[in-house]
Amino acid sequence: MPSPPRADLAVRWAAALAEVIYLPRPRETVEAELAAHLGELDRHARADDPAPAAAVGRALVESGFAIPDCLRASLVVLAPGADSWSPVLGWFASGFAEACKERVFDEQQLVRDAMLRARADDARDLAASEARFDAVFAASAAGMVLSDLDGTVLRVNEALETMLEHRPGAVSGRVADLFHPDDRGYLLSRYAELAGGAFPSIDEETRFQSADGEPVWVRIAVTPLLDRDGLPSRLATTVVNITHQRLLEYRVSYQDSHDPLTRLLNRGAFGGRLEHALESGAEVTVLHLALDDLAAVNDGVGREAGDHLLHATALRLTDLFDGSGAVLARVAGDEFAVLLPHTPDVGGVIVKINAVLAEAVWVEGIGIAASASVAVARLPAAGTQPEDLLAATHIELRSLTTQGRRQWGLVDPAASRDRRAHLRLAASLPGAWEEGQLRVDGEPVLSVPSGEQSAVRARLRWDHPTLGLIDEDRCRALIAETGQGVPLGHWVLTQAAARATPGGPRPYVELTAEQAADPDLIAAVRSALDLCPTLELGIPVAAVCERDSPAEDNLGVLLELDVHTVLTGFGRARGDLACLEDLPVHAVALDPAVIARVDAAAPDSLFTRTIRDLLPLVRATGTSILAGGITTHPRLTWWTDAGVDRAHGPVFAHPAP
Repeated sequence: MPSPPRADLAVRWAAALAEVIYLPRPRETVEAELAAHLGELDRHARADDPAPAAAVGRALVESGFAIPDCLRASLVVLAPGADSWSPVLGWFASGFAEACKERVFDEQQLVRDAMLRARADDARDLAASEARFDAVFAASAAGMVLSDLDGTVLRVNEALETMLEHRPGAVSGRVADLFHPDDRGYLLSRYAELAGGAFPSIDEETRFQSADGEPVWVRIAVTPLLDRDGLPSRLATTVVNITHQRLLEYRVSYQDSHDPLTRLLNRGAFGGRLEHALESGAEVTVLHLALDDLAAVNDGVGREAGDHLLHATALRLTDLFDGSGAVLARVAGDEFAVLLPHTPDVGGVIVKINAVLAEAVWVEGIGIAASASVAVARLPAAGTQPEDLLAATHIELRSLTTQGRRQWGLVDPAASRDRRAHLRLAASLPGAWEEGQLRVDGEPVLSVPSGEQSAVRARLRWDHPTLGLIDEDRCRALIAETGQGVPLGHWVLTQAAARATPGGPRPYVELTAEQAADPDLIAAVRSALDLCPTLELGIPVAAVCERDSPAEDNLGVLLELDVHTVLTGFGRARGDLACLEDLPVHAVALDPAVIARVDAAAPDSLFTRTIRDLLPLVRATGTSILAGGITTHPRLTWWTDAGVDRAHGPVFAHPAP
């Protein structure tokens, strides 16, 4: 049995149908059938397959609800209450329309067969045969026209007069007068060929016109009636009004190609237009816009306000590009695309876009507006695939959003290909982990200048089947593109602790910022401590310097657990010393960028002198200093003299001279 809300909906549905058609079965039976149909829509609401919903529409027709008014009544009842399965209503309607069309065609065939049987009946009972023909002609639900071979109307039935809104007896003259002017020439040639015996019948969709000249979509079946000698003497035209089906098919097609909120093209339809332009070799410019402000509106004012802003954006873009030959689309939640004839002054166009978007839209007394960041693809090469181009513009958009709001930039095809390759590699990282391609290696951390090993630094590596060994820095860059940083980081921690030698150097694991702030970090550390009682963890200074940082809370618990803590990424920001002063950590690890810049700078440069002055201040607090990535013995000597007391890097792979 359906749940009470669905049962109530079935009752309302049955009542709506009863207003437009006689119920073919008891009301309770109809309500049960409709409740079953609702159950089918529920079960397939989120499926991509249109067949189940279309089958419900067909079943409704097969149950006897086979007139267009039944579909309209159904949609009036179902659409407002179809929050969970409104996406399938279009498929439901399409199935209904197709079943109606087939039903009409079947009736057409029956009428046509009856006419032929009536006309070919036994000549000895001609009067009875004519009577049967007249009965079929008059009673047919389909419109019918009887004309002679030169096109003169001999008679029409009431159904045709009603269909085309003519007064009784008003249809006369020539059958061509019923045709729509745009289709008249074609239909006259077809009728002439049929009368001449070129083919046995006509069966196709076309347009007639009503009494006031309005187009009426119809399906016609034209059959010659034979005389006693077997020669065509008259033409019988059966006419079925399919305007509602045509409108419904158009609506379904429109829904498939347009965004329901903004009425712009959707991503798929825009891709088709873009593909055609690129294949034709047209010189075009593509703008890919992302609204900067939608999240603030959605969260601060409400989703309805956000939808209002999206709709207003679509209207303003349409007005701005009116008459320019532009194609506009909404390609994602807050993203729009514009296909333009090649535009040299693209900067000026983007200024105009942001100018119109900056005008306030009023929602419940609140004036909201938007700005847009825009990625521009100028003169894409012929043959470029639309999805490849939109992927390139989206990558550029992501880069622009890191620079702030209301930015714009040109797509660099080469850089975009490299970036896509990087993201593709990042996306395959979870599978590589599952297949055992990731491994954790150890790198010695030595005290200087004594050379005594104090820790083993864990390094994540990837044994890629085609690219070979991917090093730690690239692995970290790939992880940053995914949501795998926390689980992978905890796995590295567990691997490092499990491989530690009892009584040997402690494992040293550098955490990412998101891992340092993870609410489950302490549980992961406790599990690692069960495997190895001494741990050293690196926590990014940027993660613990934020106000009310969860990473700082985690740091406090780590100190209580007697975990040796290191502030990593130290030396790049002026707030690092304040952070060090506030947090009781054991050591700091200089940021790799600091190491690289000092190694490349002149000995008397301002940056070098600043770092030399900084390190003694850190040592004066009793905090150890770690430098990583040291490549040569002269650089190791320089850093040791500057105040570093621990180091790691390629230099230790080679003995000192």
